[in-house]
Amino acid sequence: MLVTPDGTGKSSDALNNLRLRLLRLWRYWAFRRTFYFISALVALWFAMTSERPWVESRSAPTAEEAGAARSALWQLRGRSSGLAEGIPVRLSDTEMAGISALVSHGLHPWRLKMTARHGQFEVQTSRPLVAGRWLNLRATFAGESTGFPSPQLSAGVITLPASLGRYPFELARWVLTLSGTDLAPLDEILRAVVVDKNVVSATLKLPSKTGLVDRLAGLYGNAIDSKSVVELYCELTAQQRAKPERDFAAQVRRAFASSNVPPSPSRNAATLVALAMLVGDEKAGYLAGVEPSQTNSCRINPPTVTLYGRGDLPKHWALSAAISAAQGTQLARAVGEWKELADSVSPQSSFAANDPSGFSFVDLAADRAGVQIAKVAIAPQSASATAKWLSIATADQLLPQVVLQGPEGITEGEFKRRFGALDANRYQTAVAVIDRALATAR
Repeated sequence: MLVTPDGTGKSSDALNNLRLRLLRLWRYWAFRRTFYFISALVALWFAMTSERPWVESRSAPTAEEAGAARSALWQLRGRSSGLAEGIPVRLSDTEMAGISALVSHGLHPWRLKMTARHGQFEVQTSRPLVAGRWLNLRATFAGESTGFPSPQLSAGVITLPASLGRYPFELARWVLTLSGTDLAPLDEILRAVVVDKNVVSATLKLPSKTGLVDRLAGLYGNAIDSKSVVELYCELTAQQRAKPERDFAAQVRRAFASSNVPPSPSRNAATLVALAMLVGDEKAGYLAGVEPSQTNSCRINPPTVTLYGRGDLPKHWALSAAISAAQGTQLARAVGEWKELADSVSPQSSFAANDPSGFSFVDLAADRAGVQIAKVAIAPQSASATAKWLSIATADQLLPQVVLQGPEGITEGEFKRRFGALDANRYQTAVAVIDRALATAR
């Protein structure tokens, strides 16, 4: 310690007092900074959230809504056609309501509402948060736009003017690009938008392989290695060339016995997607970010594969299993129900070969069988045992014959009379019978 001539050490005390004052000042400034930061976060939380949802709760989709949504999505079937000018899409108010119903059902607890009224297009979404608060978002656009529009955006009580509405989308694209996603400029993806009374028309140029599918799967589902899917698909097509196989159970055994890689949740998920590409639809590869160009070297014409003599059941089983592995059980089950509802109002089914139009509980059973097996195949605690079981599984284990007795070809009116709706007790009881039969088969 420094000592003054009189030996009191006052110089040292003064220095210590200065240090203490500076420390108190720093702590006070740091406390105020933290207080203001937390206060700003709390204020932003209450500004961007609400006490009530903007989109009201609704019942399960109806057959009409499922049919309208399928009609809208069929417009995107030209995705792989490579049209330079883009794909024209036209959505009526009925089709937008159908899409809203399906999204709200399949992605619960998210709620979606799309409407076009008097030349104004509006998209609203609501999701419950903690403490009874709701995240409410709204995008509104009117008139027409060449290229990506600049809508008016709202989140809670915060509203961005239309002149700034494009910037959040540009920011999102910039962040995705920095993270390695090869995403085209917004004006190339969405070439034009026109809102005319109750109809929205747009021209889309959907990207091919960008990595975006993989990243979205990682956020909202299970990211699946696209290279593994391609490798497994090519293995299956090579075996099919060498020894054609029509039996679906044999194809499943091939898929899970062919690889030397030890089974794991990710490997099983990739196997299920590859199987769906072979026996269902090669576009199932999109679930793992696989584009058709990646399988050009090994692609074969879709083989005729049957289960109990029917060509539709393998497609239902395999596609539902792939969706479940990639996007979860809830969405996979919902997709199966939507397909059957849409069939009840459609003169032709989604799967034309040997697939009766109308709601089919046999098709639904195949959907749910694929979903249930995928669920245990990608679970860490059961992945290895399930892969071993699938490598020797029989047709009756994959889909017990007892479910083939279920009613088929049910029209929309008959479905309403007998089962009510997807959320009605009568329908849920019928589904529970199917699930019990499936559970006893394993």
